[in-house]
Amino acid sequence: MPSELLQNLLTFRWPPRLAIAICAVLGMLLPAAFGIVAGIPVPKVHDEFSYLLAADTFAHGRLTNPTPDCPEFFEAQHVLVAPTYMSKYPPGQGLILAAGQVLCGHPIWGVWFGCGLFAASLCWMLQAWTSPRWANVVVLFAILSFGVSSYWAQSYWGGMLAASGGALLFGGLRRTLRRAGIFSSMLMALGVVILAATRPFEGVLACLPAGLLLCRWLVVDAATSLTHKLVRWLFPFAAVLLAGVWANATYNQAVTGDALRLPYSVHLRQYFHQGVFIFSRPYTPERQPHPWLARYYDEMRFEPVRGVATLAFKLVRYGTDRLQGTLSSLLTDMTFHGEGGRHSLIWIGILLLIGMQNRWGWFCAGTLVFVVFGQCFVEYWYAHYAAPVVPLVFAVLAEAIRRVSLARPKGWRIALVTPVALAILTGCFALANYGGAAVVGLVRLAQHQSPGMASVQSQTNWAAWRQDVIAHLTEHGGGHLVFVRYDKSYSLFGNWVYNDADLNTARVIFAYDFDDEKNRALIARHHSRSVWLCKLTRGKYELVPYEPGKER
Repeated sequence: MPSELLQNLLTFRWPPRLAIAICAVLGMLLPAAFGIVAGIPVPKVHDEFSYLLAADTFAHGRLTNPTPDCPEFFEAQHVLVAPTYMSKYPPGQGLILAAGQVLCGHPIWGVWFGCGLFAASLCWMLQAWTSPRWANVVVLFAILSFGVSSYWAQSYWGGMLAASGGALLFGGLRRTLRRAGIFSSMLMALGVVILAATRPFEGVLACLPAGLLLCRWLVVDAATSLTHKLVRWLFPFAAVLLAGVWANATYNQAVTGDALRLPYSVHLRQYFHQGVFIFSRPYTPERQPHPWLARYYDEMRFEPVRGVATLAFKLVRYGTDRLQGTLSSLLTDMTFHGEGGRHSLIWIGILLLIGMQNRWGWFCAGTLVFVVFGQCFVEYWYAHYAAPVVPLVFAVLAEAIRRVSLARPKGWRIALVTPVALAILTGCFALANYGGAAVVGLVRLAQHQSPGMASVQSQTNWAAWRQDVIAHLTEHGGGHLVFVRYDKSYSLFGNWVYNDADLNTARVIFAYDFDDEKNRALIARHHSRSVWLCKLTRGKYELVPYEPGKER
């Protein structure tokens, strides 16, 4: 019996629930082990600081924070200071980061929880889309391809939680159309709620094709009684969905004062000179931030599209680039903090075409293209924006590999299209790419060096400087107020003015440097803190005690 159990485990013949549990554990522990050994990632993108503000807020049991005194000192990219002090983003990523902060003492664990949730959700989905063995292997490939060292798994930027929502949505879709069940219907609705709380625009696009299929099934399919459809799908689905709508409205009410107004839209109106869509017309923002920050928003302006021909050209150019970027980041990113090479998309394209040999393959491809090209109406883009349809890529990949496996000649035992062989090959690629970084990290641990500090020192940029200043001032004890003065040569994408949710209890507060008279007003409100001035120029920083009246 033990030998049979071991054989089943090694050949990926796992019971469905056990498979989901194994994928969840591997999906969480592999990136966690890599991050602990290679070094806890330091936030260095504006969005990350915004999500961390939300996480700190939720971790302290609040939905938002009151507007700080002298709010003009604390304005930052992707952060609201009025009507409340909070991240502009939907609450999903902040909530999972808060879970890591509360349960394990650091928000990065929330990222790794999200990795495990995605692996489990993807496994649950693929069990309804392909054979169980290939579902397990493809989830393992997904974990190792972009779920260990990519920025999806080693930054605070997000992606995995939204991808989990997509997996629950499409896994519930297949189960509902095959045989509706209360549990799968609730999980499907949970997926929609997660999408609304992470990537609402792309989530709506992803839900539309699935919604059309469900409407057709609800109205046309005569094989299932209407009573069965209502009891087993519509009622449980609607119950979870309404709970999510209520929660989201409550959050909006707390942050913006209006249940129907998103924090994102408030921030957009306050600071940006136009909307995010490529045809958005310019307008005058409601707030005038610090001159350095105002320069950043000026740089974010773009020329709106005018004319059908220009719109078509831009959509085609954006669409092809973003589709390639999505596939490349998911399926060829087996490098330490690297980006997948697009030349590798040839074999991916062949496999995807093989996987599109049935109507579900075409549904996956159509939904992927629909979402990616729909997102082309937005000026800004990163690969994790496509997270809601990432599970469909792996569904097509699983079906393609399964078909290749079945088509191999009988008796060809030594083949790379068996589950075990493909898993071993994937593991070898991962070992080759992650091994070097892991060995270096283990050596540092053996020498009693902090992996986190090693990670900081390896980044020769503003994020490392900022972390150095925080560590230096924390060693001094007491509270500190740091005025940040930016030289014209300093990058607009290296803002230091990000703070904890509770400014009164934070050890170090960063604030913009205005003139001495205005600075004194802030100093008076934080009279118990030591006051510093940090001068930033291209390539260096200088931290000195703040002396009002000294030549600026």
